[in-house]
Amino acid sequence: DIENIYKGLSNPEITKYYDVHFPSLKETKVQMEWYKNLKETGTGIWWNIYGIADEAFRGACGCNNIDKQNEKGEVGIWLLKEYWGQGILKEVLPFIFKYGFENIKLNRIEGYVVSENMKCKNALSKINFQHEGTMREFEVKNGERINVDIYAILKSDWQQSLKKKYKMKTSTFLTFVGDQCGRAEKAINFYTSIFPNSEIKRIIKYAEGEPGGTPELIKYGVFTLNGVAYGVSESNYNHAWSFSPGVSIWVECNTNDEIQFLFEKLSSDGGQVMIPLDDYGSENYGFGKRFGWCQDRYGISWQLNLS
Repeated sequence: DIENIYKGLSNPEITKYYDVHFPSLKETKVQMEWYKNLKETGTGIWWNIYGIADEAFRGACGCNNIDKQNEKGEVGIWLLKEYWGQGILKEVLPFIFKYGFENIKLNRIEGYVVSENMKCKNALSKINFQHEGTMREFEVKNGERINVDIYAILKSDWQQSLKKKYKMKTSTFLTFVGDQCGRAEKAINFYTSIFPNSEIKRIIKYAEGEPGGTPELIKYGVFTLNGVAYGVSESNYNHAWSFSPGVSIWVECNTNDEIQFLFEKLSSDGGQVMIPLDDYGSENYGFGKRFGWCQDRYGISWQLNLS
């Protein structure tokens, strides 16, 4: 690996903001000893970075200055110039976070960046590092005093970012087919007129000659009912299915007036009452104080409950 390390750490453009520079392969042995010492003393560990597809060497990364008593360490990474700007930092650092926080039980991972190195600072900011300040004239390099910015991520920050990353979202999507095809726009205008805090966000219609619909039909739309988003579309294909009471939109109401108003509106003008709005008590449905189930004029089933 010494040849790969030398290739990177002998390039002045790569080591411009780095602590070391090795003009010869022989001098690079110092860096290899440093890597070895980190592992032997338990104060750090570094890895080579390779491409998945071509297995070509891209750079090196790791964690050093590990302080187990204070549960902290320092992240480091450098890349060959031809791989700059390809998002590798964003791919590699989560691996270091996982290793640091889970394997060696760190609570804090720090990153020290020369203040002039804007690319690195911007990259760290995008992956949940917090800028904690600037240490003025912190180091001397090539006879010049330089400022260094300190960034850090805590284990709690990392855990919170994972929750956001993997937070799944679900929503209801209504597809109007058969006899209901061509009525979707009227339906969502009706729904948004009777529910509070509701609006049509977006409607895209079919282009002339586009399969599945005609220019007056909704290809894709989004509307909200009391702030909750729903998707909608229409298809003029001869589908063997349509809306079914087996799948309903559940509505929790807050007052008698609210549930009465919505039930009357949804079940009127061609709608169907399946369970009349009433107080059924715990011996029957037992969802709340009042409950009703209806199908509206567009075939959508609604279950309304007064909690």
